[in-house]
Amino acid sequence: MQQQWLQAAVNIAKIISNGQPVSPGGFDDLRRLRESFEEVERANQAIGRIAQAQKKAAEEETTS
Repeated sequence: MQQQWLQAAVNIAKIISNGQPVSPGGFDDLRRLRESFEEVERANQAIGRIAQAQKKAAEEETTS
């Protein structure tokens, strides 16, 4: 997903650098990809925090 987002941004940059107009749909796609990427990142961070909490709880359980 990150790769798609970056590729969309590069494509828009190429269009702009060629002096061509960027379609509104291109910016909409870029925004949607960014939002999706950020949502996945938030989910991954939450999963990481849950895994750390579970590991800590398991460690505390074994030392008790």
